[in-house]
Amino acid sequence: MTIEIHAMGDYWEPGLDERTELGEVVHRAKDLGDPVAARELAERFAHFVDTVAPIDATIVPIPASPDRPTVLLEMVAGDRMQRVVERRNVTARLRDVEPADRAAVAQAGGYVITAECAGMNVVVLDDVVLTGTTVRHVGELLAGAGAASVVGVVLARTRRR
Repeated sequence: MTIEIHAMGDYWEPGLDERTELGEVVHRAKDLGDPVAARELAERFAHFVDTVAPIDATIVPIPASPDRPTVLLEMVAGDRMQRVVERRNVTARLRDVEPADRAAVAQAGGYVITAECAGMNVVVLDDVVLTGTTVRHVGELLAGAGAASVVGVVLARTRRR
């Protein structure tokens, strides 16, 4: 199954070393811990998810690394969230890993399906992606466990700087 990924926007201005307006809000929420920015992002992202995801879809956030907890994705998922994926291992942040090594790092994360998902339409939710390796890896696990459909939805695309 091919996992299609929809991004709400870009983190960086094309060709520049400047964040987009979205990138600035993501930076404030994730890197600076700004709760006002986190709420704003959650509202904007939830609206975007609703525009691209099937209405009956179950939302499955990418589990955070045990050493980097986050609640942003859970704020977005709301009542439609189900915890059907667990991450068991700490790994390097993919933004710090060469592209050729990312699939191995995603596998090393120890993602496992922990609940029934057969027949479900699933939206895999992530915040910032560079190549979509983790979204695709988790999506493939869900598809292998019988999900009827899997689509990825991400807050922002980034690029190597």
